[in-house]
Amino acid sequence: MVFIKNLVKKRLPLSPKKIKDIAVSMLGTKYEISIVVGGDALLKKLNVSYRKKKDTTNVLSFSLAPNLGEVFLNEKRIALEARISGKKVGEHFAYILIHALLHLKGFAHGSTMEREEKKILSRFSRITN
Repeated sequence: MVFIKNLVKKRLPLSPKKIKDIAVSMLGTKYEISIVVGGDALLKKLNVSYRKKKDTTNVLSFSLAPNLGEVFLNEKRIALEARISGKKVGEHFAYILIHALLHLKGFAHGSTMEREEKKILSRFSRITN
């Protein structure tokens, strides 16, 4: 089950259905995940509390149990990164979501994770445009 909470009071770059499709395809139907979309203040507060880092971030993911997790996405930071890199905001949002979900699946940063991100993003490119 996928729960989505939009705290930014504006339309998300991907529809809730597309977000759910990505999450379910990657984690399966037995995984329960909460996806919260917030801004700089929320992500900074969580980053300080849980990672002891003083800056905001674009995403945080928390594995709470084998089939339970939370993802916090910073809509403002993701949109800024998309503009800077010349990407569509929906495409970058999908990439960051995929990145977070791979962490929940146990992936660590590195070339293996990067290959997996590209492979999964290419599967979903039609829904992010």
